[in-house]
Amino acid sequence: VFISFAFAVSCTIPAFSVESDIVYKGTLKLDVYRTSPANAPVLLFVHSGGWFQGDKATAQGQVLGEDLSARGINVVSIDYTLAPQGYYPAPLKDIDCALRWVAANAGVYGFDATRVYLGGYSAGAHLSLLYSLNANAYADSQCPYAGPAPSVKKVFSGAGPTDLTVPMPNASLQGMVDNFLTGTRAYGEAS
Repeated sequence: VFISFAFAVSCTIPAFSVESDIVYKGTLKLDVYRTSPANAPVLLFVHSGGWFQGDKATAQGQVLGEDLSARGINVVSIDYTLAPQGYYPAPLKDIDCALRWVAANAGVYGFDATRVYLGGYSAGAHLSLLYSLNANAYADSQCPYAGPAPSVKKVFSGAGPTDLTVPMPNASLQGMVDNFLTGTRAYGEAS
């Protein structure tokens, strides 16, 4: 015998919308997962992909964007310069410019620019952590948005590498790190 119960729960879930492919710098784009409450916090999400592949519309970015925006948090998922089109520190300058975009567009999208968070997975987590340690070092002089990037309140890292001076456990991973740092010899600086 199979018995089924159904429960009705009354709760209010904020409405959200998605705006895709907004250019923020050159050919780089971002997606905005916008929640309905005005003056809501915003998370800048940086995708994974070994610094050479992936984009803002990864399953991670989409699921996180939809989930958090339905809970009252705006999410901005960004593309950044990938190797071999650019190397360290180019992606960090892209994060700086994306954060400046957030500040410049706070009124348009209902962002609270005093509650800005940063995070990502794997390579995106690494970039988020590194940017948060010394944001001023990655100020993007080519960014079209005036003013400094807003202060990042908190950072989350999902499986982000933290010490690139330590040899990676396999040649494939080591190749990704070497590719990201091509020509810079900045293993310690990028850790």
